[in-house]
Order: sequence, then C-alpha cells, then structure tokens
Amino acid sequence: MKTIPKAKPSKPSPKPMPAKKGGKKVAKKPAKPRALNVRQIRFAELVAGGMVATQAYAEAGYSKDPRIAEAHAWRLVENGGVKALITQIIEKRSRKFELKREELARHLLGAIMTPIDEIDGSSPFAQENIFDGKGGRRIKSMGKVESARLLCEMMGWKEPEQHVIESGPKTLEAVRERARLMAAPLGRVIDR
Repeated sequence: MKTIPKAKPSKPSPKPMPAKKGGKKVAKKPAKPRALNVRQIRFAELVAGGMVATQAYAEAGYSKDPRIAEAHAWRLVENGGVKALITQIIEKRSRKFELKREELARHLLGAIMTPIDEIDGSSPFAQENIFDGKGGRRIKSMGKVESARLLCEMMGWKEPEQHVIESGPKTLEAVRERARLMAAPLGRVIDR
C-alpha cells in the first residue's frame, strides 16, 4: 500500500515588500507626524479664535505681503497637523462654554425668585452697574417677567398660539379692499 505524504499546513503569505532600491529590498517606515512649529501653532490659535486666515498668516509671523499671505494661508489651513490643532482648540473652547438646559432653567428661576434688594453688583443676576457720578449707583438686573416668559417657553408650559386663516372669495375681496385703501394715498402723491 502506498502512503501519500500529508500536506503541510499553509503558512500565511509574507507581506509584499516594496520595490527594490539598488538591488536590495527596503521596507518603508510609516511617516512620523511632524511637530508643529511656533508660527503654525500661533496661526492655528488665531484662526480658531475667528481671525481670517490671511490676517492670521501675517500675525503669526509669516509674510505680511497680501498676495503671499492669501496664497499660502489656505495651504497652511489644510496642513493636517494645523487643521487638527484648529479643530481641537475650537472643540475645547466649546466644551468650556457649554450651557446645559438645566443650568439655564436654574438661572432663570433664580432671577425670578431672588428679591430685588438682594441683588448687588456681584450678583449673577446683575446685568449692569450704573454710576451716577455723585457716589451713587444703580444696578440693572434681569427682568423677572422676561425670565418667567423664557422659562415657560423652555419648559413647554406655554400653550401654542392658534392662528385662524380664512380662505375663499371673501378673503380675496378683503385683501383687494385693504390694498386699495393703502394705495389711495400713494395715488395722490403721484398725481401732484
């Protein structure tokens, strides 16, 4: 009886090597992200702060020539590292100033419930300190009625307004009559 040799388990195929360089196989190393320089960081901060890219380009220490700034600023905005830094700065700032619905509701309720005589210049409900020049001052605070209105709308306590819209020949005739009355004084001005 003949024995058939067992098949060897297959090995995973080796990773393809890049093209030969000078007759030798050379593996490419992944490119390391380059660190941003001081001017690129300053540029990213200015753009993230809302400055126009061409102006930020000059302010960051690059060329102040408008033609050069215009040509190179957008290239710098599209630079991967600079673009990532701009996004990171904007996201960090937006998280810092995030206001939650509950915090706003609590603030509005505080404005409604705090007695007027307890609001001084350091109160979170004081909007403005007005000095009269004679040593006296007046403190302008958030309006209680407006705060209550905003709180009601925010919490859904306000009933929706209903609007009745009529249509048909009576409505069309009423619109024509109203237009005629509004245009009548204009006709007198034109006739003069």
